[in-house]
Amino acid sequence: MIKALHLLSDSKFADIHLARFSDPLFDNRFVYLGTTFQYEGSNRPLLEWVIPFSASYDELKQAAGDFDLVFVYNLDYIKSCFINGIAAKVLVCWHLYGTELYNRYAPFRYSIYSDTTQQVLRINRLTILAGRCKKMAGRIKYALLGKRADYDEIQAAMARVNFLAWYSKNEYDFLQAALPFTLPPFLPLNVLVKEPAIPVSMRRPSRAIWLGNSASPENNHLEMLRLFQQASFKEPVILPFSYGGHQRYMRAVKAVQQQTALKMTLLESFTDLEDFSQMLINCRAAVFNSYRQMALGTIFLAIKFGVRVYLNERNPSFSWLKGEGFCLYSIGNDLAKDLQNNQLSLSPGEIKQNQDAYDRLVSPGNNRLFLEHITALVHSRRGEYTS
Repeated sequence: MIKALHLLSDSKFADIHLARFSDPLFDNRFVYLGTTFQYEGSNRPLLEWVIPFSASYDELKQAAGDFDLVFVYNLDYIKSCFINGIAAKVLVCWHLYGTELYNRYAPFRYSIYSDTTQQVLRINRLTILAGRCKKMAGRIKYALLGKRADYDEIQAAMARVNFLAWYSKNEYDFLQAALPFTLPPFLPLNVLVKEPAIPVSMRRPSRAIWLGNSASPENNHLEMLRLFQQASFKEPVILPFSYGGHQRYMRAVKAVQQQTALKMTLLESFTDLEDFSQMLINCRAAVFNSYRQMALGTIFLAIKFGVRVYLNERNPSFSWLKGEGFCLYSIGNDLAKDLQNNQLSLSPGEIKQNQDAYDRLVSPGNNRLFLEHITALVHSRRGEYTS
């Protein structure tokens, strides 16, 4: 039996994390770290809520040495403070989300935004310099207090982590090549998708296009909206817009809605998985103009539903998914032409190709292999500290 402690703070993905380790060989303790508890799903009895830096947090940290495995989901400051005090005998794995690296480090922090998005966010040499000065001032302040700044705490945690769990070795190599420090060794992670109850047979394709995954500027919506205008696209455009926004950026997107003839629908309220899927399943195409990995859950659902998916080729997920056998289309090479020619649907053969690739990627056998790999790593760790 492997005693595993799981530290998470994003309610959207909690069910998937619980499902991955639902195995009799694992004695799991799932802890939700947050000032408020936002999970509302069916696994509520399995989640323990702990407020960061509370007495309960400190007690949990003291007990961490009793676990064989600590699995961290999204390595933020709170979780970094936690694992930096864990005994060396405990195996620590970090489930990459992407924001920890893409949004924090210089090779990616600003390059994930398109030129238009950078203009809206007022990212320029002066603001970049101001950000660097602020970071330096923060480090000096914490040093005078005898503490580590957020950046340094997270950096120390990355050094403590034994393995970085992620889907794509190509993306791991891409990140490692650009970063000025060494990432933890790569641990292949199997893909799990939280599927809705709605069957694919219920699909009734409309002429709508799905755009992006949230209100986050990293979706780079504005270039796509301009492209739709140039193509005189007259069908509905659906934008998930309920979280992740920046006020200046959100105003810019809403200005396009108000000032152009595009039929834009902004989904500004939280939508549960079934309602979300009911809208996505009937779209002809889904467009994701992010330059970094994000929205994989939505991308996989679109693929499963037979929706034609367009990705930006700068997104590492594009080459990874193509390599896994998926039929995807390029925003740069295909979208303008397909809008002009009204070719925004997949053929029956392409739908079958994607369904076969999807079934291979999410096969339950892949999860079994992952758990066996984790088990072997834990046993190896035990051997190192008991021999």
